[in-house]
Amino acid sequence: MKFSPDILTLKDGTQADTPEKFALRRAEMLDILAREEYGYIPEFKGEVSAQVIKSSDDRICAGHGSLEEITVSFDAEKGRFSFPLKLIMPVGVKNPPLFLLINFRQEIYDKYIPLEEIIDRGFAVAVIYYQDITSDDGDMANGLAGLYTRPTDGTGFGKISLWAFALSRAADYLFTRDDFDKENVAVIGHSRLGKTALWCGANDSRFDYVLSNCSGCGGAAYEKGKRPEAETIEHMNKVFPFWFCENRQKYAGREDEMPFDQHFLIGASAGRRVLVESATEDLWADPQAEERSCIGAKPAFDIAGGEAVHHIRHGKHFLSRNDWNFYMDYISRTINSGGTDNEKQY
Repeated sequence: MKFSPDILTLKDGTQADTPEKFALRRAEMLDILAREEYGYIPEFKGEVSAQVIKSSDDRICAGHGSLEEITVSFDAEKGRFSFPLKLIMPVGVKNPPLFLLINFRQEIYDKYIPLEEIIDRGFAVAVIYYQDITSDDGDMANGLAGLYTRPTDGTGFGKISLWAFALSRAADYLFTRDDFDKENVAVIGHSRLGKTALWCGANDSRFDYVLSNCSGCGGAAYEKGKRPEAETIEHMNKVFPFWFCENRQKYAGREDEMPFDQHFLIGASAGRRVLVESATEDLWADPQAEERSCIGAKPAFDIAGGEAVHHIRHGKHFLSRNDWNFYMDYISRTINSGGTDNEKQY
């Protein structure tokens, strides 16, 4: 299958056939994705500060975990911004791998977070509630959205770029700590927040693993030639245009004209490990299109290293224990042996 545009062809027509040349191509792809799909993420050159608001004296999850409630703060363009971060560590585990999850609800005992299972397997997890950053609607004055000037030329940030920006600010703080394994850190999200995790990971190379759970259209799913049951840009323009920049709207029904596709999003994390999880009954997200993006991104990983892995489980659109165990199994195998099995690797 031919993928368009070619992931290794630079704007000048030359091939990115070395890691050094691919670094140039990666920068081009990120610029195209920002300009035409997600909008430019606000520039940040400052520092974050953090305050531990609450540290649990009583261990959680049958005594197997500890909880810190933290406020992360930084200076934005138009004022100071703060958001909550919850950090759960497995008790008695030295330097655990860390998941940074952006989630749909504030609670840590949540249907998308099998918390006791995660910490019992020796993983730490930090959690952000996405609407603590900015609302999930077209209000571009809400929360963080109101603290940066949004360009009016069609390239202005969508909400996904702002949520991704906040994940990187959380990472700024987390990487000042010395109580987890900084060489095994994963950013993870589900559905629209899976799109967010992919966009964050593409821009922020500190994440060793970029985990997309059922992210679909505007996430892991290749847009050209999608199945009739799958979500399209046209539908998103009607319902969720504020997730993206205005430029993306012009590609509804004109996907073949796009100067990008979602294999760019996967390939921009080449050199690291991207895990794309799909569900057999999640036809709206189009598992086959998600797999195609991984295949289309393979040449980037061949040059830069790392791998893109596609895994499909039975069931519906959900972030399940099955999904978490797939991610933890993969990371554990990578730490222990550098190998994988049973998944489709590209």
